[in-house]
Amino acid sequence: SWLMTVSMSAEHKVRFYSSKNLKDWKLQSEFGPAGATGVVWECPDLFPLAVDGDKKKIKWVLVVNINPGGIAGGSAAQYFVGDFDGKKFTADDKGTYTPPTGTVMQDFEGADFGSWTTTGTAFGQAPAAGAVDGQGAVDGFDGKGLANSFHSGDAATGTLTSPSFTVDSKYLNFKVGGGRHPHVDGTVMEQGPPPAGTVLADFEGGTYGD
Repeated sequence: SWLMTVSMSAEHKVRFYSSKNLKDWKLQSEFGPAGATGVVWECPDLFPLAVDGDKKKIKWVLVVNINPGGIAGGSAAQYFVGDFDGKKFTADDKGTYTPPTGTVMQDFEGADFGSWTTTGTAFGQAPAAGAVDGQGAVDGFDGKGLANSFHSGDAATGTLTSPSFTVDSKYLNFKVGGGRHPHVDGTVMEQGPPPAGTVLADFEGGTYGD
């Protein structure tokens, strides 16, 4: 028989249907709400994975895409790990995961950048409470402020450097969001200039030519 996963976008659920002929479908079960429920659910997928390569130990992964919700804007994805008996998916985690509280080493909650050092104009003189002039909506950040590098628009440049600190725990987390600009001249992301290539056609003349 065949299995189909269908997202119930506004209800934040995934339904599982089965069919023997790909024409007549029977509802077997549903999963959710769970995880991110503040946005639309879409494009679900369900597949098995061997744990540490052991084919005798299988876990099922339910992927549910969401929109909006991406860190850089647009779509994103979440997934649930669990078991599937052919009809019903049961997640291992019975609720939404809450990470450890941790210790905040630096934040942008003050009226200025404090002991951080700025150069250029990109970051302005103090943390922003959200979007700055000429910028689209900025949301999803924690606290009252963030280091916004859109001051003076996309053309602005600058740096924001933290004071020296000691890492005395096993993990150090950074919360970063923004655009996707992997090609930055002079950095480790630099891959060199593209080849010159050959221009096949252009619009440099006074007419469209042939």
